[in-house]
Amino acid sequence: MHLNLLTSLATLAAVLGTPLHVASDDDDGAAAAQLASIAQTAFNSTIEHVKGTIGNHGAAACDLSKLRVRREWNNLPRTEKRAYIKAVQCLQSKPAKTPASAAPGAKTRFDDFVATHINQTLTIHYTGNFLSWHRYYTWYYWDWGLTALTGLENSAIFDGSDTSLSGNGAYQGQRPDYVLGGSTGLPPLYLPAGTGGGCATSGPFKDMKVNLAPSLWTCLAVLSRVGAPALTSRTTPAASVVISTTIDDFQMEMKGIPGSGVLGVHGAGHHGFGGNSGNDLFSLHPAAAKTIAGTNTLLNNPVSQNTTLDDYIDFGYAAEPPRRIRDLLGTVEGPFCYTYADS
Repeated sequence: MHLNLLTSLATLAAVLGTPLHVASDDDDGAAAAQLASIAQTAFNSTIEHVKGTIGNHGAAACDLSKLRVRREWNNLPRTEKRAYIKAVQCLQSKPAKTPASAAPGAKTRFDDFVATHINQTLTIHYTGNFLSWHRYYTWYYWDWGLTALTGLENSAIFDGSDTSLSGNGAYQGQRPDYVLGGSTGLPPLYLPAGTGGGCATSGPFKDMKVNLAPSLWTCLAVLSRVGAPALTSRTTPAASVVISTTIDDFQMEMKGIPGSGVLGVHGAGHHGFGGNSGNDLFSLHPAAAKTIAGTNTLLNNPVSQNTTLDDYIDFGYAAEPPRRIRDLLGTVEGPFCYTYADS
């Protein structure tokens, strides 16, 4: 599909928590055309915004000569994939900036990003700063719509080659369902066991050591991966791009309403490969959500003020000094100057 933000519009039923409808080929074709049109509209809006013809919210600092296009992983040339992998490995070779008093287990610069996310988990999820905060953790993006159609096991991201992010974890045999929640007064959500579960044995990150997650204390382990295709194919809220008019509605459809039995694309994506923020995939997955967020922002300009725009976002030891949410709402405003495309 052309820039398939999240597979089929026919999956609105999944968003609303009603029985899942499995789209036919005709449904997929119609959804692809609609999503392609939406994506093109958002792209065109970006260009006009940068030119200064739509609003005047700081876009003057971003012009067409500076505008960068962030592309879907599968459409990157092999040289760019290798460069990205090398950059991640570089972060894993540098010492951490986070003091031991804040995260005893942080050993590398890569761990700074993991520790910051762990430390702020309760204040950056299901909150008004969710999307703007995570925008600092993205670069390329992942077309989850394509993965939902082909399955995790067929994704080039997991083929174990030198341009992948390593393969699935070694198969650990039949395992019981994974139970999410159930201790907070909400009904438990039962997630099917994945096809892996053991250590990754191929690809650039097969020897990666995970120092953190889920806690801030040292938890040394090799990279493991679950690979749960059932999760990544059943939770696909594409319709959130066009029907959401508030940040609250938009984020709830993406993350899943607590107690509804629907994970949403954000949670399903993380749990689809283990749910660990120390995973090498962590910075690629949120970019899929932020691709949709960027499209939603551009299609609903000006942005709805359903949170305090003058609140500050703190990036801990991972990035720059705190910034106001107001400065992080658009991909061509504030410190940003980029858009998304599939090729």
